[in-house]
Amino acid sequence: MFQQKPCVFSVEVFPPKKAGAAEETLYPVLRELCTLGPDYISVTYGAGGGTAGQSTAKIASYIKNGLHVEALAHLTCVNSTRVQVEETLTRLREDNVENVLALRGDINPDLPRRMDFLHASDLAKAIAQTGGFGVAGACYPEGHVESPSLKADVESLRYKAEAGVSHLITLYDAVLQGLKAAAAQAARTALQAKSPEELVNEVLIPALDTVGAGFEKGVLFLPQLLQSAGAAQAAFEVVKDAIAASGKKSGGKGKIIVATVKGDIHDIGKNIVKTLLENYGYDVLDLGRDVPAETVVKAAQEHGVRLVGLSALMTTTLGSMEETICALRRAGLSCRVMVGGAVLTPEYAMHIGADYYAKDAKQSVDIAREVLG
Repeated sequence: MFQQKPCVFSVEVFPPKKAGAAEETLYPVLRELCTLGPDYISVTYGAGGGTAGQSTAKIASYIKNGLHVEALAHLTCVNSTRVQVEETLTRLREDNVENVLALRGDINPDLPRRMDFLHASDLAKAIAQTGGFGVAGACYPEGHVESPSLKADVESLRYKAEAGVSHLITLYDAVLQGLKAAAAQAARTALQAKSPEELVNEVLIPALDTVGAGFEKGVLFLPQLLQSAGAAQAAFEVVKDAIAASGKKSGGKGKIIVATVKGDIHDIGKNIVKTLLENYGYDVLDLGRDVPAETVVKAAQEHGVRLVGLSALMTTTLGSMEETICALRRAGLSCRVMVGGAVLTPEYAMHIGADYYAKDAKQSVDIAREVLG
């Protein structure tokens, strides 16, 4: 599935803690979720290993056979004996559930630690050896918070690959899938091994670039774009908090105005650009959306900015963008103007008098560096 599709959409569910509650509480929700057309549905094992594997298997079976959607069943090392794992795998195999996510799981201090599987790679190997399953694993290219070193974490990843893991889930995936909580938690973990700038440059921006490319090609749609932007924003907030806690200033490289032009109420692209610029150390004055030309001119005069960023997502508001640029020129301001939006092209940007065309959020940062350093 991952090899054949540019974007895979999934949802994740948790087994109810109350025995026998799945039919009453979870199954109706699953049926409703299926109207969204997920490619697969992931079923967790339960926090701290508190939910029995057979419950996970039962729900995964309902998804695969009752709803006719691919299921990904989670299995964990924590509190799992070899016999329990074998029983769960047998149940999954009998019910034609072919995909398993092998995890260590959350350690629960109130429960005795089973020693049958010490690491997720041990569990992955046992699953792979039984045959007939696609095995997924968790990946921390930035280094897991509990790992003694990045080198040790890479070794752990190698063990998983050798054990039979076929694909891995990372922070990058959390952004692509629009998982806010997962993205924020993964960002906290990542900051144990990476600097805020490295996390932004090496993980978050590439993930946003992938989402943007999918949107441009028509394989991703606005709801997915919004979800991914929200997940990225959640991770960025963690990055901002880390910068603040370190005592470093996240701004100081220069002021930039951003605005969505008059008549256009779409601001998701502008908001992503703002967040990226702020995380690169620029002070961003966000004028919002549906902003008249005179408001942009007044703000540029008052704050003495050297760079203004204008956004438009509708062809009907391109005239407003040109009007805003002309107003800045008539006011005698020497600021540079960069423009962006799904309806723009480099040629049209130059035609309406813009200095720069930013095809994506990442390029807006490159432009800011050129203008402000």
